[in-house]
Amino acid sequence: MLGKLMKHEWMSVWKVPTLLIGVLLVVSLLCGSAYGLPIWYSDWPGVPLSAISLFLLYYMAIIVCSVGITVYMAVRFYKSMFTDEGYLTHTLPVTSHQLLLSKVITMSIWSLIGMIAVVISVFILLGFVYIFLIDNFNNLGYELRRLMHELAQLEELKGFWELMFTAFLMFIASTFGGTMIVVGAISIGQMLRKHRILGAIGAYFGITIVVNITSTIVMFPVRFGFAMTADLSDVLSVYNIIYLVMSLVYVAVGIGLYFLSEYLIRRQLDLE
Repeated sequence: MLGKLMKHEWMSVWKVPTLLIGVLLVVSLLCGSAYGLPIWYSDWPGVPLSAISLFLLYYMAIIVCSVGITVYMAVRFYKSMFTDEGYLTHTLPVTSHQLLLSKVITMSIWSLIGMIAVVISVFILLGFVYIFLIDNFNNLGYELRRLMHELAQLEELKGFWELMFTAFLMFIASTFGGTMIVVGAISIGQMLRKHRILGAIGAYFGITIVVNITSTIVMFPVRFGFAMTADLSDVLSVYNIIYLVMSLVYVAVGIGLYFLSEYLIRRQLDLE
């Protein structure tokens, strides 16, 4: 039944995130290709302003994509769970765990896809900038070989692949944790019968502040040790610990908010 719920949820939400990601990738292509125009090699006084404008346009596209996906998913979750639409949702022959899990998984996947799209767009833009403004294709091959050589040297350092693995873990954990902060905030906010949206916003900032303070306290000994480190191998080891601890923090926060949200949906539900 969980698979059917996820399929229905996916089919209900895929259009808007796909559109936002498509706009981001198109903007990155347009901004990047614009750096190949002849004006960048001219004496036109508007060149610096034009370069800044292109960067700001691309930056706004990232914000719109990232925030847009999060806001859309949050609104979708709120409407399907706590408004008139929720009367239909909660009549389905499924448990509250199945219902909540289907939405959390879908939201987390789209959040992850959005983050990957941002990374891809950055590589697209930087690739165009490098090709058009920094060097030509011949030197690009040389620079790529030099970069691969430097990466090969890094691979010989103790902890390099462990760092890649823990960074990936933190990437996944932060996606889950971020999704659950949104879900938890909305679930807490619906307890305020007359000011649910304000309650959700307040809960979101409150949870975020608590998580940031907790992370700072937990990471203080590690960061202090990092300040005393000079060897690169030791630095990699320190970042390994940082990423691993942050992953555990995100997972703990996510699990805690999941069970809190499930309890509120199961026992404290009051639809509009």
